[in-house]
Amino acid sequence: MAHEAARRHDAAAESAKEAHARHLDELETVRKASSAHMRDVGVVRVGVEELRGELAGERSAREAFVERIQELEDALAEASSKHTEGLNTTSARVEQLGLRL
Repeated sequence: MAHEAARRHDAAAESAKEAHARHLDELETVRKASSAHMRDVGVVRVGVEELRGELAGERSAREAFVERIQELEDALAEASSKHTEGLNTTSARVEQLGLRL
């Protein structure tokens, strides 16, 4: 009976040893997956930062474009006003001179 108990004890110890080895393998797999995940997260973070920089650059370019359009619209309005003023002055001068257009 002691011999049978010793055999069962040895079998249980061997089984526990195998389970421990499997557990260590699983832990190593999880560690590798975690490490790969952290690398991926780092890559994504870098990509996000690059996109943020690009968006900021695009936003700045868009703002500059809108500002330039406003400047051109203002210049056009001023030129149009001066043109109208010039036409009115010419018209008045033509009338003064008694000419026909």
